[in-house]
Amino acid sequence: EGMLRVFSFATGEVLASKTFEHEINAAPAVAPLRPGGPLAVFVAVGLNGGCSPRAPAAFKSRIVALDADTLAQLWEFVLPVGDGVTAGVTSTENCCPDVFGNPTVDAGGTVYINWSGGW
Repeated sequence: EGMLRVFSFATGEVLASKTFEHEINAAPAVAPLRPGGPLAVFVAVGLNGGCSPRAPAAFKSRIVALDADTLAQLWEFVLPVGDGVTAGVTSTENCCPDVFGNPTVDAGGTVYINWSGGW
């Protein structure tokens, strides 16, 4: 399971908490959802595909945008089911990246993130 929490900077009190079915696989990004829009947290949720020359079981991943204050879900993008096979994997050499890179958000609210799901 993955978990995201919002803390009060002044008191350390937990203001909001959300759990996910899989780990949060990269550092979240915090940015306006759109110019002048509400502040959002963007997280990558999904399991790493494993590190083996044989294909591991398929896995599901998604990108989620949450309200920065309440952690209410604003939108999600579900990626194709990954097969875990990454370019460079052979019977003698493994390429085992994290399934996601850290998200980046531009001034217009577009989210950019690497996904290495082997698809």
